Amino acid sequence: MKLQHLLSLLPIIIHAQSSSTYLPLSYTIPTSTTECLYERITTPHEHVTSSLFLVSGQELTAAYTFEGPVAPVDIESNGRELQKYISIYNQQGTRMFVNGRYGDSMMNVVPIQISGIVDMEGEMEDYMDDTTEEMERMREMERQRNTPSNRYQQHHKDEVDEEGQRYQEMKRDMEERRRDHPDLDDYTIAHEEQLKRQVEEEAMMDDDFIKLQMDHEAHNNGNRGGGRGGGRRLQEVDQQQQQQPQYEGRRRRLTEVENLVPGEPFQKTVTAESPGWYRLCVTAKWGTIEVELELRKSSTYGPINKHTGHVPGSEAAITHEEIHHLYEKEDDATVLAEEEAIKTEDLSTTKEQLRILEKVYQEIITKQLEERRVWNWRTVKNQHLYSHLVLGNLVETVVYCAISGYQVFTIRKWFGGGPSLGR
Repeated sequence: MKLQHLLSLLPIIIHAQSSSTYLPLSYTIPTSTTECLYERITTPHEHVTSSLFLVSGQELTAAYTFEGPVAPVDIESNGRELQKYISIYNQQGTRMFVNGRYGDSMMNVVPIQISGIVDMEGEMEDYMDDTTEEMERMREMERQRNTPSNRYQQHHKDEVDEEGQRYQEMKRDMEERRRDHPDLDDYTIAHEEQLKRQVEEEAMMDDDFIKLQMDHEAHNNGNRGGGRGGGRRLQEVDQQQQQQPQYEGRRRRLTEVENLVPGEPFQKTVTAESPGWYRLCVTAKWGTIEVELELRKSSTYGPINKHTGHVPGSEAAITHEEIHHLYEKEDDATVLAEEEAIKTEDLSTTKEQLRILEKVYQEIITKQLEERRVWNWRTVKNQHLYSHLVLGNLVETVVYCAISGYQVFTIRKWFGGGPSLGR
């Protein structure tokens, strides 16, 4: 009966997986125009994630602004009042919150205004920077691994392993000899003790040698540092030199345009302290673009994801809704009446399988969306590279033709002046 119940759920599961794949809303924005997406925040201290992804365009660069509240929370989305407040905000900005000129609901609010530029043309360069930093970290680990102390530890470990193998071989030989000659017990014991002393003496000699080598190196560093404590100061300077480029890189990235990993959307999560209408606006300044926009609030899509630091995406909410429908279908009284022989253990197992299905299904949808965005980015990037290559070749051809024409003109002029040259 359990099998029959699972088979009855199979068409619903297949329909849930094949019904619809989530795709964010995309907007085509002409040059020098702005497109905005509005969302009403009804509760204070709510988390809001703004997300945008440039699908295509002449230049994968756009200016964005997330701001609010631009209108009171009690204004409906399809009325003239909302348009009136938006027009006032466009003219006055955050000054409209002063002195309560537009009602008590627009007083004592904490406005938010975040703006910047998203550049997806430079994603490959940023990715290469990350790769270079990773290679530098690997080289630093290799340099630390090749220090005298680490080399000694590895060499000493190999020697100990080799000595241990030789000791085991000799021990096996002695055991065979003992079986052949039972009267050699005293000799065997004495020989084993001699081998142990030999291994210990070699290890002590190696330890003394490496200590002398490290003391000699520290003494040389102290002399180069200019007296007592010079080696310590030299190490401190090296640490400062290693840390300084890292901090400089961080400061540089904070002042740069937002560059992302290829295929990933730009996301920013903030806390809306005051209820009201918020908006995400994107302006196409360098050409017509197609952009995917999302505004996600925690009251609708759930709390912040601990791994990403953002409010979960719409695909996660849709997946949860579809799987939740399966739970309701499973707990339906009609289904339970039809399947009288179903046990509680069977239902708990089915629910556990549905939870696993929800997680796997959500991962599949997320990966599909990521792959689609990566392919879109690669397509646009290759088109731009091809256009730049064609333009560069065209310029080179024009310059080459101009130089060739000038050379022909110069040679003809030189031959034309032959009589004046005495010919």
